[in-house]
Amino acid sequence: MRGCWLFTLLLVSLGLHAIRFSDEAKRNCQQMDSVAGTVTIVFATDQAHFGIPVDSIASLWVSGPVADFCDTLPGYRLDLVSEDSCLYHTFRWEDLDKPGNSGQPEFVFFIIKKDSTGGNVYGDMMQQEKMDYGIYFPNGHRYTTLLLPCDADYLTKDVHVLASRLDTAIEIWGVDRFDLTNPVDQQHISNFRLTPGTKNLYRSFHPYYPSCPQYESEPYRLYWVGELGRQAGIRSDICLTGNMESYDGSWYRCGADSFQIVIPDYQRALMDSGNICYVGSHTGSNPDVATCYYHSDEETFAQYMGEVITFIADTLHPLPMQIHCAVGADRTGMVCALIASLCGADWEAICADYQATVNMKIRTYRHPNRLIYGIERMTGLRPDRCSGEQLRAGIRHHLVQTMGVVTDAQVDQMIVRLQQESPTGIEMVQPTHQVHKKYDLLGREVNAHYRGWCIDSDTRCPIISYVEAPR
Repeated sequence: MRGCWLFTLLLVSLGLHAIRFSDEAKRNCQQMDSVAGTVTIVFATDQAHFGIPVDSIASLWVSGPVADFCDTLPGYRLDLVSEDSCLYHTFRWEDLDKPGNSGQPEFVFFIIKKDSTGGNVYGDMMQQEKMDYGIYFPNGHRYTTLLLPCDADYLTKDVHVLASRLDTAIEIWGVDRFDLTNPVDQQHISNFRLTPGTKNLYRSFHPYYPSCPQYESEPYRLYWVGELGRQAGIRSDICLTGNMESYDGSWYRCGADSFQIVIPDYQRALMDSGNICYVGSHTGSNPDVATCYYHSDEETFAQYMGEVITFIADTLHPLPMQIHCAVGADRTGMVCALIASLCGADWEAICADYQATVNMKIRTYRHPNRLIYGIERMTGLRPDRCSGEQLRAGIRHHLVQTMGVVTDAQVDQMIVRLQQESPTGIEMVQPTHQVHKKYDLLGREVNAHYRGWCIDSDTRCPIISYVEAPR
């Protein structure tokens, strides 16, 4: 009885609206209005798959990459209540039409729950939520979903089919599943590899800061980033996360054990020689994921790229170089894609490199649509639909002529330096991607004449794409 009374107060305080949602909208957590160009995010309190008593909810928010709040939780509060007791919020489609890790717009529900005294469980949960692009409730449940594009002709409207397929593809491996005597697995666990089109720019996970301590492989990952950096003879570093030197010697928890953060000797030497570029440090604004993808056409991201290119072009900073952010997936992925293109890499190689981060096996799947979105926003060109020469010219024109953050001479000098031979003790394994059989969203194999949304059978790195019928 008390629970009903509390929820009634919630409805009254938020305002009851004379609107009802279909069962499909409740199941998919969204309702499209293609005429108005809007999307309504719906949380149906009567849906069993949430498993959360309504009287335990203090407030409900929707967040995720859909509206640039990748690093800001919670996002928008679902402050309206329908006639059938659904919490909802309506957005313009253009505000949400941004791909997340899956290659489609995504959103997650963030629930502030009441504690046993009626207060809010808030502070600790916030940090937990930011550790992965999913929602983790105190009872261990996670709920995340995808947005259906207004004009998509899906074979199934059940987004849970697509979400579950992605979820099974994003594997988490224990360290015992890697053969760390094998150079391939050493590079996979550490996300350490050469940037396409270059001979001496290595990209990686952070060289000493534990960005993903929730996974048992983290201490091994940090060890191998440091070891491969040492073997490669790294002499300069480009850091996209800000200065983490103050964490040296501190401890972090990983599972039941504690581990000490230790800066590798080669990184200490770079600090002493001044050969680390902390991108954005002079402005007090470090690169963030949203800026790199969703605001890549703006001055802030151009300034970041200008710093990176200027640093590489300067012969005072010796080769080879290492570039990284926290995980080495998004900020590093976007910057390295642009550098790779300028250095002559084709889109196939850039795309394979971008997706290779999934080999860490810590839920770091990235669909190339996210990279495509950022590059197209910056240059006006779809990298998967233009020639390599057109893309290189577009990137150069944006940085040199439009934004004026570097000169043609600096770009040329960067390219010359990155293509110099740089002897290393590491035999690098170049990422590849093989396309196998394709299936529709109902799991049925399709042939070459199929038109519609499909998923590749390569579960290590699934590609969800729309296939046009052959002409």
